[in-house]
Amino acid sequence: MKVKCLNCGEKVLDSSDSCPYCGEPLRWYQKKLPFSFLIMILGLFIFLMVVLFTVLSPSHPNSTEPDATLSEFSSVNIGMSYSDVRKTFDSYGELISQSELAGIKTEIYVWYGYLGANCNVTFQNGIAVGKAQVGLK
Repeated sequence: MKVKCLNCGEKVLDSSDSCPYCGEPLRWYQKKLPFSFLIMILGLFIFLMVVLFTVLSPSHPNSTEPDATLSEFSSVNIGMSYSDVRKTFDSYGELISQSELAGIKTEIYVWYGYLGANCNVTFQNGIAVGKAQVGLK
C-alpha cells in the first residue's frame, strides 16, 4: 500500500523507511503496522473492556443490581430466621456452604454489593448465628 510523503507529497510504499524522492523518513503512523501489533492492541482493548465492566457492575456476574448494602447488613441480627434475612435484603442470596452434623444443619449465604463487596450470614437450623461483611457501603 502506498502513503503520501509528508515532505514532498509523492506516493511511497508503506514498507519503506524513507521517501525515495526526497529522503524524508516515514513516520511510524505512515508505515504498515505488523499483524502482531494489531493483535496486541485488540487484546489490550478487550482487557480494558473487561476491567471497565467489572468495575462498573455489581460483583456478582448474574446480577444487574447489588443485593446488599451496609444499611441492610446492619439490619440483620443474630437470631433472625433465614426468611427474615431474605426479606431484609429483598433477595434469596447465594448458598455457598452447607453441612449437617449431629442434627445441626449449617448453611452460609452470600449477598453481593458493588466492586467486590459482599456479606455472609451463617445459619444453623434456619436461624442466623453469625454474619460478616467486606466493603459494603
